Formats: sequence, C-alpha cells, structure tokens
Amino acid sequence: MVTDAVRFILNSRSIIEIAPLQIYCSALVFSPTTSVIRCQFWDQIRWIKNIPVVPEDWSPALQSLEGHSDFVKDVAFSPDGQLLASASWDNTIRLWDSSTAALRITLRGHSGDVRAVVFSPDSQLLASSSRDNTVRLWDPSTGASRGTVEGHSSGKRTMAFSPDVQLFASASLDYTVRLWDPSTGALSRTLRGHSDVVCAMAFSPDGNDSTSPDGPSLG
Repeated sequence: MVTDAVRFILNSRSIIEIAPLQIYCSALVFSPTTSVIRCQFWDQIRWIKNIPVVPEDWSPALQSLEGHSDFVKDVAFSPDGQLLASASWDNTIRLWDSSTAALRITLRGHSGDVRAVVFSPDSQLLASSSRDNTVRLWDPSTGASRGTVEGHSSGKRTMAFSPDVQLFASASLDYTVRLWDPSTGALSRTLRGHSDVVCAMAFSPDGNDSTSPDGPSLG
C-alpha cells in the first residue's frame, strides 16, 4: 500500500498542489483501476457519475515535470543526482528536485531560446548555452549568476567541463572550440581548424586534451 501511495502522490503531484482538499475526486478518479489507494477509498467518489477511462496499472513513467511555456530542448542530471536541469525555448532553465519533481529554481537571463545545459563534474556549476550567442554560468544551489561567457560569433552547439573543473569548453556554429576559465569567464584559447559546424566534443579522463569526432585531436 505504501508503494502504491508513493506512485499515487508522484503521479498526482500537480493535481494535489492545485486542489489538496479534493484529492478524493481530483486525483483518485485518474488512478489505475488496480491501484490499492483507489480501491481503498473508492467509496468516497461513488457520487461521481462520469468516471474517466484509465489504465489498469501504473505506467513506467514516474512523474511529469511541467512549467515551461515552450519546447524543452535539453535536460541534464547533476552528477550528485540531486537536480535535473531543463533548457527551454522559453529562454529559461528550470532546476528540479530529482527525487520529488518539485521546482527548485527558474533561471532567467538569456534573451534567446536555451539550447543546452551541462553540470560541472562536482555539481557546483551549471552552464547554459543560448541562441543569444552567450553561455551563462550559474550556481545551481542558489540560482545566482556566476558570469556570462561571450565570444562566439554564432550559436553554441555543445559544452563540456574538464574533469578538474579548471577549464570549460564550448563548440559553436562558427566552426571553433573555445576554452574558458570557469572561475573568471576569461578566454584561455580558441581552437580552429574545422571547416564546418562542431557538433560534439569531450575532455579526456585526465583532462589533458579534448577531442571532437569530426576532427583531429584538439589541445
């Protein structure tokens, strides 16, 4: 029963937040027909005549996170598993509690749709790239801005932190990869050589060099 109750709460969270005093009719009727909670309290909603058609059992999906007003383009879990970040075309990033799906913080500041998000390996920084040609760094625990990285002449496609968080790399539609100091936002180096868009990159495990699949090893 406890297991079923957890599924009921997770599945009905948005409904419960809106109508907490009418859970018996606002959420219970939408539970699967074999739900223990539904069966236990079904006599509380016998007065409802038009019962919606529902599945027989719970679906594999635990929760639905709702709040963005436009497409969600990218998502990322923090390495410590505490947060889920979602990037949207509504120009915002939302940080969610990964265990409860509760909204922690909405990050605002980009003037264009947000295309990608990535956490640093220590979960202390979050980077977001936008169509406004900037990358913003955030403190995911407070939502405070940690700086704006500018320099690419076109939108960013992908980002990565070095394992020791001493470098931050951004790849762009302008055919370049740029390396930055994440603590100051200062540009360390611009890597040139590709003749087309750089779509992906990765730091080596020891952080000594970065490679992209559509080009040679990059220092």
